[in-house]
Amino acid sequence: MLALIKTVEFWIAMLVAAVLKARASPPQSRKGAVSSIFAGVGAAAIFTGPIAAYIGVADPEFSYAVAALVFLTAEHVARAILSLTLADIIKIYRGK
Repeated sequence: MLALIKTVEFWIAMLVAAVLKARASPPQSRKGAVSSIFAGVGAAAIFTGPIAAYIGVADPEFSYAVAALVFLTAEHVARAILSLTLADIIKIYRGK
């Protein structure tokens, strides 16, 4: 993980994914946008290696594409979680 985030290619992939996210997503507050970007980068830093190994990506160059996809997926999940209301959380907890 640490070796991945030290590469320029990783940060370029994160920048491209963040720009794509900004262009394709509905408007968010600054707090929501910053939170989802941090969630995306954090998830990409943590989960890119295991996901790349699981799907059999042996070439390190392709791991940056995997990182961008993990970023976009985690950003979407974070945005969905941030948009939950207390009533939604209670419904989920109760299984309804």
